[in-house]
Amino acid sequence: MNNITDYKRLEFELHEHLVVLRDMLMLMSADANYIDKTNQDIELIKTKRFQVAVVGEFKRGKSSLINALLGADILPSDVTPTTATINRITYGNQASAQLIYKDGRKEAIVIDQLCDYVTKLNDQADLTSGTIKEAVITYPVEICRNNIEIIDTPGLNDDERMTEVTLDMLQHIDAAIVTISAVSPVSKTEQNLIAQLIKRDNIETILFVVTYIDQIDEDDRERLLDNIKQRISTDTLKLFDQSSEDIRKKAHRILDDVPLFGISSKQALKAMFMSKLSLLKESGFEDFRSALYQTLISEQGVVAIHKCIHSVYELISHLDQQKEINKIRLQEKLTAADGLLRYLNDYRDTDLQALDQGFVQAEELLILLFDQFHELPSKLLPFFVKSLSSLTSVTNQAILDALSAAVLQSREYASGSELMVVKKDIVSILWASTRFYREKQQFLLQELDQSGLFYRTDNWNLQINGLHPDQLFGFANFPEFSFTLQSIPQNTTLADYNIIQSVKADVINSVTSYIDRWNKFVRQFRLWCFSQAERETNIIYGDIEKLCKEQIAKTQKGFQLNEANYEISQKISKEIGNKIDRIKMEFHL
Repeated sequence: MNNITDYKRLEFELHEHLVVLRDMLMLMSADANYIDKTNQDIELIKTKRFQVAVVGEFKRGKSSLINALLGADILPSDVTPTTATINRITYGNQASAQLIYKDGRKEAIVIDQLCDYVTKLNDQADLTSGTIKEAVITYPVEICRNNIEIIDTPGLNDDERMTEVTLDMLQHIDAAIVTISAVSPVSKTEQNLIAQLIKRDNIETILFVVTYIDQIDEDDRERLLDNIKQRISTDTLKLFDQSSEDIRKKAHRILDDVPLFGISSKQALKAMFMSKLSLLKESGFEDFRSALYQTLISEQGVVAIHKCIHSVYELISHLDQQKEINKIRLQEKLTAADGLLRYLNDYRDTDLQALDQGFVQAEELLILLFDQFHELPSKLLPFFVKSLSSLTSVTNQAILDALSAAVLQSREYASGSELMVVKKDIVSILWASTRFYREKQQFLLQELDQSGLFYRTDNWNLQINGLHPDQLFGFANFPEFSFTLQSIPQNTTLADYNIIQSVKADVINSVTSYIDRWNKFVRQFRLWCFSQAERETNIIYGDIEKLCKEQIAKTQKGFQLNEANYEISQKISKEIGNKIDRIKMEFHL
């Protein structure tokens, strides 16, 4: 770019285009993930957030290198593999640390406690680190000013979980610093890692650091670095023989002149503590830090622009796809509404038939149960015979007293456990008689839920449970057995009046009346069920039919609106695409 003015103009234009495309996505009812991604790109233009990850195999001095950049022993480092989570270093006026757990929780801790959470130095720390997504460390380090983040990653080939964490992070970074040990340089794993980094679209810059250079004789260092640079360039380039032309060009751009630095992080940190410039120079750290600064200054804004330009093209492409996506969604809603409406039309008239079918099947079972009531006279009459047989006086009052006692016994028997079982069986059959109807209603609710058109309302849930056992038991008082004695003439004796014959007739009449009341109860219950069902049908089917028709009308309008919005988005996206093409040509992007 020619100057800062051109750069700012480009930023403003990209910001404007992204805002317009985001609004178009919202107009086209695009997936929320696309809208969120566009908002992130809009924010990226403002902040130019830049993420640099330090990656490599385990025991390659990654954490020690970052500590040297910080100028302090902040991150845990050891001769054994330590880092077990992502450690993100950002700028802050005060040193602080925050843990972000995988379940979304956040916890502020003292920096000195980091080793208890982000390492695998002991079993407890290893267990704890498995629950943490990343640790965010803020520190007043100059290199992290202006939204630059340095990321410490777990070493590759240490264990599967930590390797997965590191590889997942690679898709989010903008540049990488690959650490290679001076004492065991350039393994096959390291070559594959470099190839992976180069193949990722989001990574344009890679710096290479040979750590532990202080463990190599000074006379052998330059030769070692040349050998490592040659191996990185020659051996790694062979891995791109089958890659696309663009990837091969990118590989040659990075690997033909490998930006490699040999350093001793331990010496560098010691030199900073002692303010010893000669030791700092000897560590090789200053050359690396200077190159890193230049990379950040030159790449930060450019990477943001490249990302946003790429996003613009993606969004334009997605707007074309969104029309078809919306058509599919609308067609699914239309098909669901039509299907539900057809279901209503086909089955609405059969609800009462289903209820009637249940009662027809219940009739035979009820007849068998009512037959047990017919056996009552033979079971009740002995109470009266026994009471009368025990009389010691044949006066009218004595006879009445004996009969009254027998009446109480017969009522107790009729209300006892034996007949209670019969009553419960009758209730069960009556409830079962509504099963076919209730199953149809539940099937209706399943169809409603599966259609995804609208949520069932509380009113529908209330109505669909209208024929409920609680409703059944509260419907009316169940018939109770009652006994009626005909009046006995005054001054009657057992000799001149057939008391037993009269009582037998009264028992039969009372049982017959009891059975008649049960039959009446069943008829009333049947009428009540049909009344409830008819009311449910009118309310539920009427509401759903109305909503289905409203949904069909709304969906048909949606097709028209989708076409109109697409025409608008196509016109705008074409204009933006042409502008972006001109920008790329003008600024050689």
